[in-house]
Amino acid sequence: MSEDELVPSSGGDKASSADKKGAVSAWLSPDAPAEVKRRVQELDARGPRTVLASYQGPLPPAAQFAGYEEAVPGAGDRILGLAENEQVLRELSIQTSFRLGRWRIWGATAISALALAVAVIGHYLGSPWPAVPIGLAGFIGLIYRALKEPSSERD
Repeated sequence: MSEDELVPSSGGDKASSADKKGAVSAWLSPDAPAEVKRRVQELDARGPRTVLASYQGPLPPAAQFAGYEEAVPGAGDRILGLAENEQVLRELSIQTSFRLGRWRIWGATAISALALAVAVIGHYLGSPWPAVPIGLAGFIGLIYRALKEPSSERD
């Protein structure tokens, strides 16, 4: 609909000051039901409102996407490229996080096993009292790892 087609229903070529403020009632048909007129007047009394539209996902809805492409040729390809790059980065982040988690688990296991080995060696060399807390710390570390590790990583 072009601007020429938007003519207030009250008639005339000039829009009233209410029309310039965005009053909807000036555009309402004279034969509109009374309930509709009442509700429109309530909306006019509240003043202009902002409508917020949102969507989920990396890409806008198809109509908005087409609007971008129409406004700036090639914008659609750039938006698709950004979405694809975001997906690649997200996957890389997940893989990196998984690898770091595995290294942490194996590092904690190695430290615990080393503590147990030091405790056993210390006990055999004749220092049982320092060996007990070291061995206990190593043993608790191993038990904690076994309990904390998700079942999917054990397979």
